[in-house]
Amino acid sequence: MKRGDRIAGAAVIGLVVCSVGAAALGKRAKDRKAAIHATATVTATTELTFEDRGDGSVAVFGHPSGHEVAVLAPRSNGFVRGVMRGLFRARKLGGHPRQAPFRIRRYSDGTLELLDPMTGRNIDLSSFGHDNQAAFADLMTAAAGSGARHAQR
Repeated sequence: MKRGDRIAGAAVIGLVVCSVGAAALGKRAKDRKAAIHATATVTATTELTFEDRGDGSVAVFGHPSGHEVAVLAPRSNGFVRGVMRGLFRARKLGGHPRQAPFRIRRYSDGTLELLDPMTGRNIDLSSFGHDNQAAFADLMTAAAGSGARHAQR
């Protein structure tokens, strides 16, 4: 066997080992999340829609009421914008409507989860740290209250 063949074989074996390891880690993380939510109950659910505006802001509306609950100012709320950009991209790739609402769930243990019913994507917001989770918690609070507010995170 030539040296190049041995190196190629070792590379393939290494790739397989890494792939199996990554899959195992992903399963463990999923199992851990399931265990956490197995004891927690949903205490609040909010549905929101998002609309880009010409000035660079993003309007957030309660669903099904349609009332404006927040306006995310241009060049602010980077975490919310980034998460939503990714979810909207998945919708576009899947041919799903942009206007459909997203769902935020608060659990009894204080964690938040963002769900896209159109794509089935589910994001555990608590895994991104307190401040980032709080950005979505603020939107839930605004939706529960009355009137619009301007978010400046």
